[in-house]
Amino acid sequence: MDSFSPLHSQQTEQAEKQTILGHKGLILFLVLSNTFVPLSTDMYLPALPNMSEFFSASTAITNLTLTVFFLFYGIATIFWGPFCDKYGRRPCIILGAACYTLASLACFLADTIQMLIAARIFQAIGAGAIITISIAIVKDCFIGSARERILAFIYTMGGLAPMLAPVLGGQILRFFTWRYVFLTLALMGVLCLSLALCYKETQPEAERCQGRLKDSFHHFHILLNKKSFIIPVLLYASPMIPFMGYIALSSYIYEGFFGLSEQAYSLYFAANALVCMLSPTVYLRFFANKAKAMVGTLIFFVDSIFGALMLCFGSFAPWTFWLCFVGFGFLNGTCRTFSVNMILDQHQGDSGSAAALIASSGILFGSVGTVLASFSLGSFPIVSTLGALMLTFCFLPLLGWRWFLKSSIPCIGVK
Repeated sequence: MDSFSPLHSQQTEQAEKQTILGHKGLILFLVLSNTFVPLSTDMYLPALPNMSEFFSASTAITNLTLTVFFLFYGIATIFWGPFCDKYGRRPCIILGAACYTLASLACFLADTIQMLIAARIFQAIGAGAIITISIAIVKDCFIGSARERILAFIYTMGGLAPMLAPVLGGQILRFFTWRYVFLTLALMGVLCLSLALCYKETQPEAERCQGRLKDSFHHFHILLNKKSFIIPVLLYASPMIPFMGYIALSSYIYEGFFGLSEQAYSLYFAANALVCMLSPTVYLRFFANKAKAMVGTLIFFVDSIFGALMLCFGSFAPWTFWLCFVGFGFLNGTCRTFSVNMILDQHQGDSGSAAALIASSGILFGSVGTVLASFSLGSFPIVSTLGALMLTFCFLPLLGWRWFLKSSIPCIGVK
């Protein structure tokens, strides 16, 4: 974190008010906040096949624990954005962290698949607050190139979560049952809640939405009708369909299709996450100063190629499947730093609402991916299904991005 000390000059005065957390503590808080979705999904992926047996439930029903999480997380972010714009970041993120912690304990105690699914809904609602508000805090506290570098650092360090989560989950399963995965998540919630209590408000009172709460939701109408904002949001959310499809199918592909153990699966998953973790750093090193229009085109184009490769070679062996997906995942991580910063530049003010739409669109698209992937189990070849999702939802955004660049719609920093 010392590498960010030169960026103090590009902090806002709100960042300087963090007398308890300090500069490094604030970054740690933001990094931790952005790990809750991968921790909440990836850590228990190795246990999914066994959980189906434990609850005597079909794989489609068990996978609803993933699908409802993504769906309600996406919905929750829509509401948390206006809430934190009106009432401030601090009370909302404290409430979200408390909700997440209690829901994780409920998952630990669940005796039926229905109880687990219900608890996952509230876990998703809490995670929605944590992720959405952390993005708003980034915009509150950092400006200019500092914000892009902070986002890259957060996503790089946050990449440790999907790398370590399945490995940690696999090790927990060696000695305990799946329940203790959720107990671990509850402890992570306690840590986040502790940091949230130390965090000082970064949204000035004068910048909060005035009037009634429902008036805050009017800002969504403004953002949804702002083409320079909403079109990039939708285009860059599209690859989340195959990405979350991979989350839903990966354990069945590695353990069921290729016959690997839970531990071997977790190592393949972690290796993929390790490569993806490097993508924000690569973006800063090689692409941050390149034309943004070209960067977006290149990402969508090469992602489409990896989708075609998955269709042709992904089912040959575990390592060919890994190679086909890791390239897609790497570019998806590269795209995240570029796209979030670029989209935030398209609208001034209402940071919570803007962050909510960015987060919710990705997860809502991702929930579609988990549904499509889950219901393909037993009906279609699962590796080919994932390849088709990758190719379709990278090539179509490529066409949309090229149209957007040629249109008369303005886009700050791009054209």
